[in-house]
Amino acid sequence: MSVSRVLPQAHAVVCHGSHQMTAQALLAGKPLLLLPTQLEQFLIMRRLVRFGAGLGIAPEAPNADYASAIAALAEKTEYAAKAREFAERYAGHVRGAALATMIARIEAAL
Repeated sequence: MSVSRVLPQAHAVVCHGSHQMTAQALLAGKPLLLLPTQLEQFLIMRRLVRFGAGLGIAPEAPNADYASAIAALAEKTEYAAKAREFAERYAGHVRGAALATMIARIEAAL
């Protein structure tokens, strides 16, 4: 599946909360429902929820109501608005340029 081809048509994204998928969804201005399976994903979920661009359900949540979470993403426009805010803020982000900057900084430090 080509995520970059699917995202423009999506209303929201449901995923585990990896850095890559979360960043791609936010850069596309899509709110997320994160279902983390490990600590790093859980921490990403917490940041996303605090920012307001989506919801998360922790793995240990008893009787998690997935249907209500998806309905909230669809009905409450605040989540989509925050995701679009993120996309607008980082619209100039170029992955290759960011990588080149990191490499240059590491090489300069050596």
